[in-house]
This record gives sequence, C-alpha cells and structure tokens, in this order.
Amino acid sequence: MSLATALFILIFGMLVASQAAPEAPPAISDPPPKQEDEPASPTGDAKGVGNTDDPQRVHLILNRREEISGWRVREDEHVIVVRPALPGSDETAMPDENPDNPDQTILKNRTIALVRLNDMTDGQTPGMVFMRDGTVYEGTVFADTFDHVQIRVEGIELDLPRKRVSHVQLDLPFKKKYRQIKESLEPTMYGRRLELCRWLVRQREYELAHEELTALVKEVDLYEANMLLNQVDAQLNLQNQEGDVPGIRISGSESGGGTISQSDLLPTSLLSTDDVNIIRVYEIDFSKPPRVSISPETIRDLITEHAADPRIPANSEGRTKLFRADPIELVKLIFQLQARDFYPRISVDSEPYALNLFRQRVHDSWLINNCATSKCHGGVKAGDFFLHRKGYKDPKVRYTNLMILLETDMSEHHLVDFENPMKSLIIQHALPRSEARMPHPDVKGWRPSFGRSNKRLLEDSIQWINSMYKPRHEYPIDFTPPALKAPTAPTEDGIIPPDGGNKQRQTR
Repeated sequence: MSLATALFILIFGMLVASQAAPEAPPAISDPPPKQEDEPASPTGDAKGVGNTDDPQRVHLILNRREEISGWRVREDEHVIVVRPALPGSDETAMPDENPDNPDQTILKNRTIALVRLNDMTDGQTPGMVFMRDGTVYEGTVFADTFDHVQIRVEGIELDLPRKRVSHVQLDLPFKKKYRQIKESLEPTMYGRRLELCRWLVRQREYELAHEELTALVKEVDLYEANMLLNQVDAQLNLQNQEGDVPGIRISGSESGGGTISQSDLLPTSLLSTDDVNIIRVYEIDFSKPPRVSISPETIRDLITEHAADPRIPANSEGRTKLFRADPIELVKLIFQLQARDFYPRISVDSEPYALNLFRQRVHDSWLINNCATSKCHGGVKAGDFFLHRKGYKDPKVRYTNLMILLETDMSEHHLVDFENPMKSLIIQHALPRSEARMPHPDVKGWRPSFGRSNKRLLEDSIQWINSMYKPRHEYPIDFTPPALKAPTAPTEDGIIPPDGGNKQRQTR
C-alpha cells in the first residue's frame, strides 16, 4: 500500500467518525421529576408506541436551536408522539389531526428535555419557576402555556418567555422545594447559593441556613454571606436560650389546678380580613396601583346614590361604560366623590406599594426576627410595645403589628414619625447606641438591627415610611394596642387576676 493510499484511508475514517458523533447539546436545567399523580406511560404496541386518553401539553427541547410545543398523542419509555401547536392555538383542547401539521414522533433519548406543562385548573397555585440560567422564582403561578409562564412574586407579576423557562413545579412541600432549588444550582453559582440561604432564613429554617452558609463561606469570601451567617447564629443562640418557658402553677383554684404557660397570657386579638382590606384601600398609590375589583352591584349602588353628582354620567350609555371601566378608575371616582361608605366595598386583591415594602423590607426582614422574640417585644415582658410573632406571615398578624406601630406612643415619641422618619423610635432603637439620638435601653441580649454591614435595612425602612400615604389619616378601625406588665403572681388562694396583669393602652 502506497503512502498516498494510507493517508486517504486515514482522512476518510476521521470524516466518518466526525459525522457519526453528534454535536454535544448545551447544558440546561434538569426537567422536573415525574409527579406522583402523573398517569403511567401507556403500554406499547408492536411498534413500541402506545395509546393514551390524556392529551397532556408538553414542551420538548430538541437541541440548542429547535424546540417544539404541543399535545402528547402517544408515549412509551422510548418514544413520544406530539401534535405540534400552531401559533395562537387554543390550549384547552387538543386539535384534530391535520395533514398540513402532522404529528411528530420523537425519540426521547434524542431530546435535551421533556417538560410537561401544568394545567392551571384552579387558576392560581403556589409554586416555583425554574429558569434555564439557574434562577428560581417562588410565588403564585397563574399561567403555564406554550408561549410563556406567569408568576406573581411578592406582589409583582412576571411574564417569562417559555424559551427562558426550564420547568414549573407547583405547590411543593418545603423539603421538596429545598431539594429542587439545591439540585438546580451548580457549586460555582455563589450568588444563587446566597439567595438560597436568604430564602431559608425567610422560611425560618435556621439550621439548614447555617449549614448552607458555612459551606458557602468556606468556598468563597462573600461579605454578605458572612454577615448573614452571623445573624443566623444569633437566631440559633436565641432559640437555644429561650427553651421551654416555665408556667405559673395554680393550686386550689376552681379550675382544678394545672399549669398556665406564659404564652397563654399573650394578647391574641387580631384585625379582621375586612380591616386588612380597608387599610389597603387607604394606602392605594395610583402611580403604582394594586389589583382591585369592584362588583357590579357596588357600581349600581354608586350610580344610584350619587346620581346628582356631575361626575356620574347622566345618560344610560355613559353609565353602562362604568361597568366596563378599569376598576382602578372606578376607585378614583369613589375617592373623588368622597363616598367613604363605599370604601369597604372596594376589594384590593394585591398589596399596595407601601404595604408591600413594609412586608418585605421591614416586618419580615428584621422586625419579627430582631424585636418580636419571646425575650423581647414578643413575650410577656414586652411592656407597652408588644408585637405578635406567631403566624407572622398571615396578613391579619402583619397588619395588626402595623397598627401597633402606628398607634403606640412611647415616652412622648412616635414609633413611626412620618414628619421625620429618622426620629422614629423603631429606627432609633434599631441603631447602634453610639449612633442613635434616642438609643435603645440597655437590655441583655439586645443587638442593633442596623449595623455598618446592613445599612440597606435602614434605607429600606426609611423608604417604607416615606412611601406611606400622606397626609396621614386615621383608618376607620376600632383598635387599641395591647400592653403587658410582668405576669402577676397568684394570690394565697391560688388565683391569678383575670387579666393576668395585662392592661390596654389608649390610642393616641
């Protein structure tokens, strides 16, 4: 064999090998695990493809340039037959077979991902959206379509294109959520891992947060991670110190004796759902409007009761338009008419801007964890300033705490000073003593919430105060802030006074 012949055979063999080896697909987040209630794969026929009565919507990522959405026609463990969706297709039902848009048979092992879309039969469901770049959004999912995914996160609605989404997982228990998020992260995604730690802290899973943060700071020197680890360690120490609170023993009482836990002496009265809604009404910011709804009956009554006002259309055509008007425009009309008896009939379906800031950047981020502990303002020794901690994510609890902040005065100073936010006691008492004009009393275990490492918390809190509606007004709510004394010791007869030593403060 000549040298030229051998060289030709070698080059030809290399070309064949290069064509046989397909290009490696790009990395992408893992598809969602098979759900427990997902129908089992149908039994295959002689060709390996079975029939199914469940035309589930699916999205397949075939390669870096080609994706397909449609309805699953048949499927087994090796093959899936998909009826492709046309632009603008009605996704509520699989269309009939169309020769111009034939079904496609796809080998599963030739796809990067097979994503099964969720049927949002309940309209809105808590869940998580996993993006292809590793980002995870947690909130309320209300659309999972061929074109996009829609999710509401902290009151903000996001419209995410399907080509950026990996998959959607609905209503997972905490442990599964944690595992899903962790498995979606690469070791070098330090920023995303820090977000995971923050999420664990918000869930009050301090031990898991400590474990994740400890591993993170060993791998990379992140200032924010070190500071968060210090906060988590403080929370764990505080929990260990709290332990079981001893009760007060009652003997010889008519109740037959027993032990009363000190937690039984804490105030339990909360605002109602209607109270929460009316606060939202009064805090509507029309430059950043929340979602609102007004019933047709309310519109009819408004027209009837204010028919003489020139702002109410006089003809039937104009009045009919009110029923089709944007609800936020109807709210403006109600405010212009000063129809305060209609305020409770406005349904505010998402949090106004200022109240959303309070929830995210004040109440849930530092007020509860730093101030509402059982050894501080969340226990029986809270004194004139008590905060509810149990069920703090419940809007009724959060808005009750808001009312406490707004209605409680201490030592002739407002807890929230709208004229000069920096003079607010919740700000001054959260600063290091060396920086505060009105420092927090010297109490064992107290730590400043606003240190040099987390000035952002201070800025966020000032932003919240400045964002509340001005000029200030009184909410039409009958509310008196609770105030506590130390528990009263039993008398010689073993009887504790009915109020347990508690009293009620007067509103300012």
